[in-house]
Amino acid sequence: MKRLIFSGFTLLALSTPLQAQVAGGHEYVDLGLSGGVLWATCNMGAAAAEQAGDRYAWGEPTAKTTFTWDSYRFGPDLSKYNATDGKKVLDTDDDAVEQAWGGGWRMPTFLDIWNLYMYCTWTWTERNGVAGYEVKGNNGNSIFLAPTGYCDTTTVKDMGTEGYMWTKSLDKDTIAIALYFRQGTHIWRSTNRYLGLPIRPVIDKAAATGIDDVNMNDNGNGNGKGHAGTRYNLQGQRVGADYRGIVVVGRRKLLAR
Repeated sequence: MKRLIFSGFTLLALSTPLQAQVAGGHEYVDLGLSGGVLWATCNMGAAAAEQAGDRYAWGEPTAKTTFTWDSYRFGPDLSKYNATDGKKVLDTDDDAVEQAWGGGWRMPTFLDIWNLYMYCTWTWTERNGVAGYEVKGNNGNSIFLAPTGYCDTTTVKDMGTEGYMWTKSLDKDTIAIALYFRQGTHIWRSTNRYLGLPIRPVIDKAAATGIDDVNMNDNGNGNGKGHAGTRYNLQGQRVGADYRGIVVVGRRKLLAR
């Protein structure tokens, strides 16, 4: 462990990644992705990452157990998110996460899952006896995604072999974009809007921590000199020189004691 001197007291550089923190009563993990998007540790309605949780039709703010075009909120005639209104992203009223969790939490966009796909390492593994993907960011933090299938009418299909999770982004007409994965494959897929899929919420860093991002080169007066930089605690709050505990300085976690 490397020992550093910082503002008159000892800092110990920590090698372990930052893991789950809490915003609005819900745990999230910072995967170090572009745009500062933080991912929930569980699906909506789930108590653990291995669980499916609740299932939702696209654009319906409440969970249910029967999924058909006739029971779909916007109907088979697509009364909203259609060629006439030109809407491509769910409104707040139709985002299940915004309605249920609030506090800046929302459904992921296509861009969010693109970043997850492009800039994380996906490893097929097991957690508590459930197979799925460990999705790890470059900062060493990770989330677990289990293949919990989808629901058509009242039947859950592909449970344990394929995973689907809604985004808030429309593809066109009757189909919206979902994250899709199975062993050996992770991508996005255009999916019928009426089908029942789980949702993995996200929150922007500014909403979770009250800051836009940690400035990696700021020492408080803008001259950007190494470890004399601005310090933040694990809640993303700026702290002073007398703070004791784990702090984030630049790109490193340090123990101030």
